[in-house]
Amino acid sequence: MSGKGIRKMLTKLALGCCFIIFFICVLGIVLEAPFRIYLYLQRNRRVERPHHDEAAQPRKKPYFHLIQLPVFNEDFSLVAQLLQSAVTLEYPKDRMMVQLLDDSDDPLLSKKIKTLVEDLSMAAPDLQLCYLHRTERKDFKAGNLNHGLITAQSVLEKKGIVGSARSHEVLISIFDADFVVPTDYLDKVEQWFSETGVGVVQTGIDFYNRHASHYHQAIAVFQDNLHKRDFSVRSACGHLSTFRGSAGTIRMQMLAAYGFWAGDTQIEDVDLSFCAQADGWRVVYDSSICCSSSLPSGANEYKLQQRSWVKGLMEVMKKNLHPLITSKHLGMSQKLFGVEFFALFALQPLFMVISHLLIIPTCLFWHILGQPFSLDVTALLIFGLLWVSHIPFLSVSARDIGVEGSERALDGITQMIRSFFIMVGLFSALTFGLIEGLAGRRVHRDRTIKRNGEKDDTAYPEVSTKGSQLLKTIWYFELLVAGNSLVTPFFLLSLDHTSTALIYLIPAVIYPVQAFWSYSLLRKG
Repeated sequence: MSGKGIRKMLTKLALGCCFIIFFICVLGIVLEAPFRIYLYLQRNRRVERPHHDEAAQPRKKPYFHLIQLPVFNEDFSLVAQLLQSAVTLEYPKDRMMVQLLDDSDDPLLSKKIKTLVEDLSMAAPDLQLCYLHRTERKDFKAGNLNHGLITAQSVLEKKGIVGSARSHEVLISIFDADFVVPTDYLDKVEQWFSETGVGVVQTGIDFYNRHASHYHQAIAVFQDNLHKRDFSVRSACGHLSTFRGSAGTIRMQMLAAYGFWAGDTQIEDVDLSFCAQADGWRVVYDSSICCSSSLPSGANEYKLQQRSWVKGLMEVMKKNLHPLITSKHLGMSQKLFGVEFFALFALQPLFMVISHLLIIPTCLFWHILGQPFSLDVTALLIFGLLWVSHIPFLSVSARDIGVEGSERALDGITQMIRSFFIMVGLFSALTFGLIEGLAGRRVHRDRTIKRNGEKDDTAYPEVSTKGSQLLKTIWYFELLVAGNSLVTPFFLLSLDHTSTALIYLIPAVIYPVQAFWSYSLLRKG
């Protein structure tokens, strides 16, 4: 075979490989659609609250609540707000302990926080309120929580609260720095633990700075879609759900069985959730109990947060997918939705971006095959399926933000469009995180900057040096996707795929705008 023939064969082979990868990505998009539609149809289902009659079924052990407040270089006003809400919880003070777990490496900030804790302790001497500080941030948040748990366990054992015949049932509630805890939280959440199989209760999350800017309103829709629509419905339908790391309560008996928190993934909360559910524990999502929190200060912070989360999902998938599939405690539908969560739902950004990048070589190979069926019809069907399966969720979440009166519907539609554009624009950063997680790359873990109040901090530049370097790397990837987006419609038109070219005008607008915006934020930083 001549050199020209070998090159031609290798070209066809490369195009064929691109076509196969493209087909796998499209298949992942198509297979996720029925699950999205099913969850949307079940959107009004809520977890049935436990009916616990104290007289008919007296509690074997009283509850003791350990409230952990992990912080790291946070805005002091946020920490003060969190502490104030924690110490005013309406619950017997002799049956609760509050830990401020400070991992900050700023001595002045740590001193201010410690002084605040001491002042609050003096004002409420009957409350067990303690300040713990680590000098070495081993395992990040997981290590911080474990440090508090080990300390608390020692104190509770000495007091006979645990480890004795008259010991209490210990429940651990965790709240990040930006949260505000409702005063009746403990009374409401402990009702779930009358059911012995319940290991974790995740409560609803609202955002007190959702109206700080148009950007915050849009990502609030996206987060509401994830929390109130997806995780809540999964839990109500009996499928696997997850603890979100804050505004939730855990049974200490369950946590101790796993040696407390594991620090080998970015998201120890999701890791524990799926590990425990594979062993028969329940994770309940109760949106009727709602805690307020803050959205990230700006676009850069939100991008880093979401990239870190999806990277962690891939780490958890590699660790827990096999135990989940082989679990004897889970039904077939639970296993199916568990696999869907990791292999389809979490990978949607990767499927979208990779299929987008490979559309040109796929079209070339399609023509080599002689176009066995219409590419335009196929593209229209897939686009329609995506619209039917994803947009309704966003529309319901967006409607909740709309104002009262005649403007409500229009405002909801506006929020939905903004949220859709931002969600698609984030796909490049999310894909970057997914690839990192699948490759097993150990990367820098940055904190998410949050502020107290309604101020518009969309372009706030306070990101660490390593975080800035990571944002620049992500921007290069966004630039690649944006360049491909601009070329693709013209290429499709040259091959007379007019309908497909029109569909690709949407990413041809979104991805370049996202790349330009990211560049402008990098320059400001």
